[in-house]
Amino acid sequence: MNKTNIRFFLLLMAVLFALSSTACVKKNDPAHIDPAEQSAAPSPEREDHSRKNSMMNSDNSKAAAIDDLLFFIDSGDLPRLCYLDLVTGENMFLCAKPDCTHNGTDCNAYVANAGNLTSDGSRLFWTERSLSSRSWKLYSMSTDGTDRRAEAELDYSKAEYAGDAGTAGLFSNKLFMCVCRSGISGGEVSYSTLIFSHDLSSGAEKTLFEETSGRKCLGRIFGDKLYFVLFDSDGVSFNCCDLITGEISELHNTEMPAYASEPLQMYCSGGILLLMGSFDCWAYDIANDRFFALRQWTEDPSGETAIAFCTTDRILLYCGMNNYRFEDMQGNVLSEGKIEAPGFNKTAFTKEPIGCVDGKILLRFESMDDDETPYLLSFSIDTCEWKTEWSGTAD
Repeated sequence: MNKTNIRFFLLLMAVLFALSSTACVKKNDPAHIDPAEQSAAPSPEREDHSRKNSMMNSDNSKAAAIDDLLFFIDSGDLPRLCYLDLVTGENMFLCAKPDCTHNGTDCNAYVANAGNLTSDGSRLFWTERSLSSRSWKLYSMSTDGTDRRAEAELDYSKAEYAGDAGTAGLFSNKLFMCVCRSGISGGEVSYSTLIFSHDLSSGAEKTLFEETSGRKCLGRIFGDKLYFVLFDSDGVSFNCCDLITGEISELHNTEMPAYASEPLQMYCSGGILLLMGSFDCWAYDIANDRFFALRQWTEDPSGETAIAFCTTDRILLYCGMNNYRFEDMQGNVLSEGKIEAPGFNKTAFTKEPIGCVDGKILLRFESMDDDETPYLLSFSIDTCEWKTEWSGTAD
């Protein structure tokens, strides 16, 4: 090999080495992830979403969150959709009609017999039932209070299931609903569960699951799955409905722990389903197929504090009518005292927890006044401060 060839060979080797080094740097650079590797990496969008709207109450949901914005149904004498900015405190009835007084049924914010509030990120969706016309419709509206329209006519025979509890979500241009109804059987309350889909394009409806054995149901849509829990005084069954295939599978079945109260609420946080009773809280780790107790009584909890809301590592407890205690999961008290916030009617009683949005636990109260004024209070996980976010009137 002559000198010219040697120089060419050495130059070629240097170029190949440089290209190989660059490829190695890019492969290990987080900004240069191969598609196959990227699909296995944690999704920042899902984790971000899990601390927002997926924490909202799944029991006949009347609230939905998009980023720092909370949309909810004020179910007073004139039920209306409302908007609340949890950062600035700005609040209003969700209506952009010019010169609208928001005091009549022609207001864009007016909703009747509404529930199952959900969102696709840009629009709000909810259902309304009319007993007189025997209709059950899905409505939607832009999050700025414009472009309200009817999206679909739902099968009214399924509407009776939606009276007690339900969760709704949109996936691949289909509405999925998990609803539960109650009745009396043998002198005792008995429940029935129905899961169905409604194609928004064709109008076709499909029953995916139905049970009439008497167990109550709570559901939560997370990603492309609808997770639902069937329970009674004997046991708890965690199940999954694949929103792509419609396939139903049982994930976990366990006996109801001793002294456990039946579940009342269901939430989702970071891929963990939280199932809350009056005094207990259990969790199901979706990725690891693991069921465990976050808060479990081993003796009769009569007279003890009741759970107001639970995250995966902290818990808010009611201690009497308007007292609270905030603890970690080891029982260490982080804060306790009276539920006090400017503008809050102290005779109000709690109705339901709403959920957790950006570090704020949201609770709905209702006053004992004749007008039953609704209140939304927030509790900051970081500062342990109470704040009145809504007191029945818009700014």
